[in-house]
Amino acid sequence: MYSDYLKNAPLALSAEKAELIIQDMYNSVVNDPNEDVKDLLQDFMRNAGEYAKIRYGWCRLSQEERVSSDAGRTAVHNLLLGTYTVLHRALVQDGVEHKWYAELPYDQTAEDEWKLRKAVGDLACYMVLFDSLSAR
Repeated sequence: MYSDYLKNAPLALSAEKAELIIQDMYNSVVNDPNEDVKDLLQDFMRNAGEYAKIRYGWCRLSQEERVSSDAGRTAVHNLLLGTYTVLHRALVQDGVEHKWYAELPYDQTAEDEWKLRKAVGDLACYMVLFDSLSAR
């Protein structure tokens, strides 16, 4: 399953790279004296959980169920992307060095927005996986 994802998914994000990105994200938030940024990370993590829950069940849905659920899935995905971007902007505003935002395949053009959508969605699923395993 994982090896198929790495071979076949366009712009697949490896677990190793996701771990580095997530660790840098956590470190950048810890290094920011602005307490509100910690809340932004919590918002992103909460949205990651919601998105991962939807994505987990997606492959088990019929085509009809997917069509009827697509607007809700897209809304959660948009919320996830919004909190990802807001967290990045807050760190920039606070002058906190962070590399994680530039690690995902996105060059800020409308044609490439799908790359960011896929990458942040994958990152969210890894975050849920890693945090779930750490909670053991």
